[in-house]
Amino acid sequence: MQFSIIIPVYNRPQEVDELLGSLCRQTFKDFEVVVVEDGSTEKCDTVCQSYADRLPVNYHFKPNSGPGPSRNYGAERSQGDYLIILDSDVIVPDDYLETIKQELDTYAEGFSIKWPNDIYRDGRKIAGILIENDFMDQSIRKSIVGVGININQDIFRGTAPNPVSLSQITGREVPLSPLLSGIMRRIASLYDRLKTGESETIAQAYTASVFRKEGMHRYKDADGDFEAVFVKVESDGRLFLQDSCGQLRNYLFKQVEYIL
Repeated sequence: MQFSIIIPVYNRPQEVDELLGSLCRQTFKDFEVVVVEDGSTEKCDTVCQSYADRLPVNYHFKPNSGPGPSRNYGAERSQGDYLIILDSDVIVPDDYLETIKQELDTYAEGFSIKWPNDIYRDGRKIAGILIENDFMDQSIRKSIVGVGININQDIFRGTAPNPVSLSQITGREVPLSPLLSGIMRRIASLYDRLKTGESETIAQAYTASVFRKEGMHRYKDADGDFEAVFVKVESDGRLFLQDSCGQLRNYLFKQVEYIL
């Protein structure tokens, strides 16, 4: 499933009815709807039930905690590759999801996050990220994030064994300014969501994009080579793997290598 549409709602059954009606008219159909009732006294459960034969609607009721935690609650119960969060007072155009899909497909598909700080596509590195944190009194005072992306390179002079550029993937030169603007907008949007308490939603989106998320793969640590499946990445950054003997292993940065 490509999209999970998360709708937190509080005492707005009529708005939910109008929003679900607009989702019925979407030209792109590969999505689910996750409605999170945030402790409402005017519930929308009967509204959601009335759309059961037209939409894949999952309704959840929880005690009131505000929109941020409600979005996280919905994200934890979503199945889609991408999360879309809509307020209940929204009515979306018929081609809304189709437009989003086209934007995602503008460049290419199949990108993933190779823990802890690389972006891969089909087993080849296209981007790397470095973060420097400045601490004061056991708190992060500021962070400096550096992102390097191979955009239009044809020749690579570094030591990385498997680099690839966006132009090599797409077969065309990529304009830099629109790409940069799009990346900056997405970073700003994610940071705003982080400040409003949506860390779980962001973490789930991260997990959905992890490199080698499915299946048994080869790794190497201080004790040698082994095969394991991905389990999770904890909030402190540790990578958890379960090896072929069923043992759960966890690693910090530079304690384990992927065998590519």
